[in-house]
Amino acid sequence: MNKYGKILGFIGITVLFIFFSFSIFASAVFAQGLVPCGNPGQSACTVCDFFVLIDNIIDFVAIKLAPPLALLLIVIGAVFLIISSGSQELYNKGKNIITMAIVGLLIIWGSWMIIDVVMGAIAGGGGLGTLKTWNTIDCKQ
Repeated sequence: MNKYGKILGFIGITVLFIFFSFSIFASAVFAQGLVPCGNPGQSACTVCDFFVLIDNIIDFVAIKLAPPLALLLIVIGAVFLIISSGSQELYNKGKNIITMAIVGLLIIWGSWMIIDVVMGAIAGGGGLGTLKTWNTIDCKQ
């Protein structure tokens, strides 16, 4: 393994260790909010709570998980660009990682925006600016 491979491996393992260390603590905090029922001090679960759970999971992935993962990939791509030092292969790999991270984030957020506009028009909310007309689940007891 060459010098750049060892450096990249060390940086990658360090970044992943830090990222997953913080993710473990964050998931313990966020997990309480994912399941809307059945915990001590909460009401029993109903069918409506299942749909609230699905909505919470989608929000978790789109808002709390995708941006940090995209940022991590952008940092990894930047490390490839920095250590490329003339190597066209490493430069292209870093550029592709950054491009794909940004494209993935745009796909996630763009699909959410398209669905919001269409569902807002169907629900009579008018699309943009009325984000809480169709995607808020309210369980009536």
